[in-house]
Parts: sequence; structure tokens; C-alpha cells
Amino acid sequence: MAQVGELVNHDRLCCFICQDIFKDPVTIPCGHNYCKSCIKGYWNQEDNGDEYSCPKCRMTFFPKPILCQNTMVAELVEKLKKTGLQTTPPEHCYYRHVRPDTHLDLEAVRSTCLVFSLYQL
Repeated sequence: MAQVGELVNHDRLCCFICQDIFKDPVTIPCGHNYCKSCIKGYWNQEDNGDEYSCPKCRMTFFPKPILCQNTMVAELVEKLKKTGLQTTPPEHCYYRHVRPDTHLDLEAVRSTCLVFSLYQL
């Protein structure tokens, strides 16, 4: 049986910019989450006038979005730290198996179940 730590998906609880577990996670209008300092730094380096974009999906925003803390992700990160679990680093991630008859991303379902179980701790 796989260790619980192996099931925590890196993409779900880690920042796309710094590739580390979220620190002060915020959500931007497209729905992606980042460390507050990472997205602020990214936007400060962008030279697109008054237009701001998501580093992951490239959706653009005007004016600069107000950053709101994602309290659910912040709580999950804290619970993850307290349990001592580690996220699966990107280099150890495997192809996600999708059942063609259901289009169900089984890895995403497993990851979601684990996140909710950690949330209940």
C-alpha cells in the first residue's frame, strides 16, 4: 500500500512559481493559487502596463486583482505541516491515468480524497 505522503499531489498544495508548499496562499480571478509574495513579485516584474496575467494559464486581468487569502488551502497546508507529510515533487509524478469510459482522472480523485481527509484531522 502506498504511503499517505506519496498521495499528496505537489500541484495541489505547492506554488507554481516557487515550487514550494504555499506560504500565505492567495487566489487570483482565474482560480489559481500562489504564495502572496510570489504573485506580487511576478506582477512587479511584468512589463505589460496595467495588465496583469496568471503565470500558469496566462489569463489577463485589468486592473490589478485584489489578492484574497485562500483560507481553505492555508488550513490544509498547516495540517500537512503538522502531520509531517511531504508533497510529491514534480520529478516523481507519474502520468495520470484516465479511464476512457468515464473521463475520470483517478489521480485527481485520490488527491482530493486525501486533501479532504487531512482537512478533517
